[in-house]
Amino acid sequence: MNLYCENKKDLFIFKLPGKSISRKSYLTLGVLNDRKIENGIQINEFEEIDYLIVKKPIYKIIANDSKINFEQITIEQLPAYLSAWKSMHFLGTKAIEDERREDYLEEKHISQKLECSKDFKISYVNDNFSQEGIDLLIQWVMNSNVSFCALLGDYGMGKTFLCRMFVRALLERKKEDPDLPVPLYLDMRVLPTWQEGYIPSLEEMLKVITKKAGFSDISVKGIVAAVHRGHVVLVFDGFDEKAVHLTNAQSIELLRNIRSAYPPKSKSKILLACRTHYFVNQLDEKEKVVGGITLQTRDGYSHTDFLILYLQPFDEKRIRLFLEKFLPKRSDEAFSFLKSVHDLTDLAKRPYLLSLITTHLSQLELLSKKEDKIGIVDVYESAVKEWIARDEEKHLLFPDLKVRFMEELAYQLWQKSKQKLHFSHLRDWLFNQIKGRFPLYRLEDLWRIDADLRTATFLVRDSDGNYCFAHRSFLEFFLARNIAYGISKQNLAILALPRLSPEIIEFVVNLINRLFSSIVSSQETIKRILEYSYVPLMSENALLIKIVWNKFWPHTSPVINNYYLEGANLSGIDLSNIKLLSANLKGADLREANLSGATLSGELIGANLNKVKGRRINLIKANLKGASLHGAGFSEGKLISCNFTEAKGTSIFFQRADFKNSIFHKTHFKYARLFKSKISKDQMKNIDLYRTSMPNIKSNKLKIVLQTGHTDYVCSIKFSPDGNILASGGRDNNIKIWEIETKKEIVTLSNHKDSIESVSFSPDGKILASGSKDNTIKLWDIRLTAK
Repeated sequence: MNLYCENKKDLFIFKLPGKSISRKSYLTLGVLNDRKIENGIQINEFEEIDYLIVKKPIYKIIANDSKINFEQITIEQLPAYLSAWKSMHFLGTKAIEDERREDYLEEKHISQKLECSKDFKISYVNDNFSQEGIDLLIQWVMNSNVSFCALLGDYGMGKTFLCRMFVRALLERKKEDPDLPVPLYLDMRVLPTWQEGYIPSLEEMLKVITKKAGFSDISVKGIVAAVHRGHVVLVFDGFDEKAVHLTNAQSIELLRNIRSAYPPKSKSKILLACRTHYFVNQLDEKEKVVGGITLQTRDGYSHTDFLILYLQPFDEKRIRLFLEKFLPKRSDEAFSFLKSVHDLTDLAKRPYLLSLITTHLSQLELLSKKEDKIGIVDVYESAVKEWIARDEEKHLLFPDLKVRFMEELAYQLWQKSKQKLHFSHLRDWLFNQIKGRFPLYRLEDLWRIDADLRTATFLVRDSDGNYCFAHRSFLEFFLARNIAYGISKQNLAILALPRLSPEIIEFVVNLINRLFSSIVSSQETIKRILEYSYVPLMSENALLIKIVWNKFWPHTSPVINNYYLEGANLSGIDLSNIKLLSANLKGADLREANLSGATLSGELIGANLNKVKGRRINLIKANLKGASLHGAGFSEGKLISCNFTEAKGTSIFFQRADFKNSIFHKTHFKYARLFKSKISKDQMKNIDLYRTSMPNIKSNKLKIVLQTGHTDYVCSIKFSPDGNILASGGRDNNIKIWEIETKKEIVTLSNHKDSIESVSFSPDGKILASGSKDNTIKLWDIRLTAK
């Protein structure tokens, strides 16, 4: 042995063969003889010693090699340490064989990527700081000098699954390579609740796991010594489950106790899994995980001793792999369904939610076939119940109160048109909520509740400490719960919010109709809002609810006699196929609204109908005096007995519209298209028309003399001065030249790159000029073109 001391006779080296724990397949013991050591022991160089057996600890060891590190144990401790060493492999195996083992089988695992924090990177991670999860963790154990690894991820991302699969994979590899360490899995959820304010030591936590695995007599100190020597990898899963019950100072102390498994210069490997949003921001992550933000902490650690990894969501490839495993005969069909339903594919990026969606897939497909698109609310209800149940041991707030807080938080975010809330504002908001409900709460309780809410299953955090819902659809769902409850209690002001999204409206209507006891009062709420004076925001949202309610639940939809929406902002709204009879829409903003198939009657005086989509609309006795109709589309509409006095518009589509008994006075239509519309000459006398395609008033006397041949709208036509040739320009980017006598196309001119807006002949008919949206004017020699 190349090991030297002051007196070679004082040190003996023993190698004990081993198959289960040592990196080298044997254990090395150094034994000192029984003598008085006054000036310490001088060690100049030596081969690795695992345990140095002494009569009593030697506090002064002089070593020239800074890498020298070994455990000192007494001869009395040796049997217990050797026993722990021999039992370690079995302990590692038993630690993951609990009542939940059927949920964490290898065949259920889908590989996920881990992304490495740029501040805590390791050399073998590729340039984009991302690598497959299990592979990266095993390489961390085998090749890295980094001792402490924090695995962070949002709720439902598969942290526990990855930890358990990592343990399994390492145990399997160890069968062929005895130099690998034993992984020891510690589920922190099973740790008991100690007396308030008490923080368990590392040994106490290990005692729980060994006892649970059936090794009640094993030496915990022996396990710790094996960890120090690199023979055991400790895996702490669910740190936030326990830390949430502690104050900030106590959680820091708990982390310090876990880090004690890794003394500076030891060969320890510690993996800690925790929810990302337990830490308020990335700076908080670094400070708590490392134990400080300086180059070297008080405990002797530096940033090079630590690694932070973030678990990434499923991509489309992994979603497909999951479906192929669990729905092998219809995975393609299931994936197509996920793509067809709002937000399902995005939700499926979280493994837990994908599993939940898959469980409810048949029910969802059935609802979809019934055209009950809002049945997806059942998935969210199930998710809320199951997530609350899974967090049962963690709750400080009552679960129903936590859900209520989520509803109110969603309301606050939507009201302020925000998606995120900084942790300081979130904390202030929560404290005000708690103090209002429970004024006797102590400050330390508020800090714990703050952590409980931030680590709630429904919230996530970004690197700057901004919190938002784990998915936008959860914000929409909790907001809908809040609104549905308020409507059922006839709280009209609950709808005084920025315009609700279609998804929120669908959630609201479904929730109302699933709680049958609230339908009558909810009907009355909507009816009162729409039939009385217009209130900004409130009236628009009530109308949206009425529309969706009538679409999906017509038999329970409230009956509205008069819609009072004067000045309402309905821009971009989908009002297709709706019936708004006796509606007061004076000055209402309906820009770009979809009115196709809708039936409207009432006041539209001064309304903004610019770019309205109104194909086959029914406007019956509607007063459109002074209305703006620029770019409106009313093709095939029944515009009967309407008042268009002083209405104005440019580029209006009135093809095949019926203007029976409608009034026109000082009406201004520019570039209007009245082709085949039903309108009399007398009606047209009062319309100021400019470059308007005329209606076919006496169609029985007209004959089609040319077939256009254009593949899109014809924008401009012009006869030659002699009347023998016709030129036409279209949106298909083509100019066509026609011979009038033969009624046939002579030639197509195709050098423009956009639609042809105008064509015109020179006075002698020899040159044709064309103007296009491609910003060019071209001159064509008609004599050459005709040839």
